[in-house]
Amino acid sequence: MKKTLMLLVIALFVFAGSMAMAQDDPLVGQWKGSHGEDVIIFVFNADKTMSISLGGETLAGTYVVDYKTTPINLDLMMTRDDQSQIGYTVIEFVDNDHVRIEEPSPQRPTGFDRDPIVFERTGAATGGTAPAPGSEPAQAPSTGKSSGTSQEFEAKPWSPQQ
Repeated sequence: MKKTLMLLVIALFVFAGSMAMAQDDPLVGQWKGSHGEDVIIFVFNADKTMSISLGGETLAGTYVVDYKTTPINLDLMMTRDDQSQIGYTVIEFVDNDHVRIEEPSPQRPTGFDRDPIVFERTGAATGGTAPAPGSEPAQAPSTGKSSGTSQEFEAKPWSPQQ
């Protein structure tokens, strides 16, 4: 009985810790930006699912963010037209409600010299939902490392212009 109670207490602490970490992720929430006349909306969920809306099209997928790098690495994995697509980018927080995101590309940018967009937080964090059936996103690399090359994923690079 004592052993079962101890295991239950440990499991509760692990679950509570993981929930607190997800809630502390500053990227979680809805973000709106513009590129020319196009409005772009990102939604990043605590369960690492995400969506991007651009030009009347919405894509669902997953993301991996590495806060240990400067600038912060962000990998976007989505499926479009039955093909897995990966977009590598970097981000930086301007403040709590603004994030600068470099245009995703097949090779990870090292800074904000191509076409960064400043996004404003427009919605609260959500728990997230799985992508719609038939639109399963590409999976993050099993190594947990982001090398910035599309060969690691065997997937087509994603960009909003496709």
